[in-house]
Amino acid sequence: LSDKFEKENPEGSERAETTIVGRLIYGKGGKTGSDNNDRLMTRDEVKDNILNLIFAGHDTTYASISTLMYHLSQNPHAMEALVKEVSSLKETLDADGL
Repeated sequence: LSDKFEKENPEGSERAETTIVGRLIYGKGGKTGSDNNDRLMTRDEVKDNILNLIFAGHDTTYASISTLMYHLSQNPHAMEALVKEVSSLKETLDADGL
């Protein structure tokens, strides 16, 4: 992943500057206490940080959907309103349409 990203998005490019992966790959360490840690992260550190973001996102999504399902089960009026709204859609939703 890192090699492909670096090849397609050289340092200084827009994606290298504006994406999380770009910041992890090209970013410098911040100051910690009196230590000025001015070095790039190792490949293992980049990999570990990306995995942390993926798992944190998965956990957050799971918790949000579970909470939504619980509250809909406890509030029939909200569930009916949601069903009505979704049923009224004329076109199939896809990721680009959201």
